[in-house]
Amino acid sequence: MSTFSTKWGRALEAGFQQIPDVLIRAQRLLELNPLDLAIVLNITMHWWEDENLPYPRPSMIAKRIGVSTRTVERRLADLARRGLVKRLPSETRDNGVAIRRFDLSGLVGRLEALADVNLAMRAHTTPRGIQAHEGRGG
Repeated sequence: MSTFSTKWGRALEAGFQQIPDVLIRAQRLLELNPLDLAIVLNITMHWWEDENLPYPRPSMIAKRIGVSTRTVERRLADLARRGLVKRLPSETRDNGVAIRRFDLSGLVGRLEALADVNLAMRAHTTPRGIQAHEGRGG
């Protein structure tokens, strides 16, 4: 059994998502308040394939996190204004249901830039144990 499943147990059977750590580490730099982060995580929960953009309804997100639909819509508008999330025009699916997808490419681009900075800083940082060892002529 993997460490991942050992840590989380049966809770994983209900589903899980992969999120880059830089989203959590850089939420202040991205100006994401806790509500924004909860909204983004709710959107990414529905993003299973890169080419199939997610389309959770703001009302569903609002219900999950315990705020009004209007609050979610205002936060989405702010995220869109800042170029992090784009709400695409409405489209009708084969079953006649109208959906509006979310394009997260702005957020992904910002995260990639922040990850590059983080990785560059890491490359110039040497763990203490290695420094101590090298300092002893090793």
